[in-house]
Amino acid sequence: MTTRDDMKAFATACEARAVVTARPPTGYVQAALARWTGDAAAAAAPVLHIQRRWDDLFWPHARAGFFQLKEHIPIVLKQLRIATPGPSP
Repeated sequence: MTTRDDMKAFATACEARAVVTARPPTGYVQAALARWTGDAAAAAAPVLHIQRRWDDLFWPHARAGFFQLKEHIPIVLKQLRIATPGPSP
């Protein structure tokens, strides 16, 4: 298990000016990063979360299983300006 001290030591050893990670929506990684960034004195470098527009648009619909998300796929693809195939022959 990685601890806050492990993460600080790694960032310090790498002379990191920032730690960049995909935004963890839930789970162990989210909790660990929240603990690390919550204590500014313990953080060797700021943690920056990145998130794709794709994720920004899909995540709000991914709360009640795939079938609810499935209904929103064409809408999100249109927002992303990604063409959707027409009906199969």
